[in-house]
Amino acid sequence: EEAVAPPVKKVAKKAVPENEDQILERARSLSGPPQNDEERRILDRAAKISDKPLNVAKVVSLVSDDRSGAVVTFTGVVRNHDGGQSVTAIDYSAHPHATQILANLVEQCATRDGVHGVAAEHRIGHVEVGGTAMVVAVSADHRGQAFEAAYELVDAVKESLPVWKCQWLTDGSHEWAGLPGEEP
Repeated sequence: EEAVAPPVKKVAKKAVPENEDQILERARSLSGPPQNDEERRILDRAAKISDKPLNVAKVVSLVSDDRSGAVVTFTGVVRNHDGGQSVTAIDYSAHPHATQILANLVEQCATRDGVHGVAAEHRIGHVEVGGTAMVVAVSADHRGQAFEAAYELVDAVKESLPVWKCQWLTDGSHEWAGLPGEEP
């Protein structure tokens, strides 16, 4: 099941949520970068928690903008080890408000100087080694702005997003990581 937070458009420095049905319909029909200002307003900030495999190209298409000289992406993948132990897969789970929290982080990132588009998606469910767990894309006037914004958004997601992981180890056991109050 996918949870999608409605993108926010700015009107006179006041956030106004779009109609969620309108956003979902537009997102389903979009086959490339936004073609007009209305599509940009709807899709330039996207946040999603999904139990389906993440599509990096689709996330990048959400931030495409002719004003941007750079698009930076981050793709977090499940690695085969953690803390000296061999990992085979991770089961991700999320708090019910995770989508809204991710949307807030995306919106904060989008207010940075020179940034034109921001999108972030995080996977929940079972993800094998090598599978994509998170995608972040940022478009900005210049590469430095895009790199810095993407870096800080990834750190904010890792620090603030209530997503937990159950790591499956090669010996068949498992361990939880990312629980509240746990030191990294």
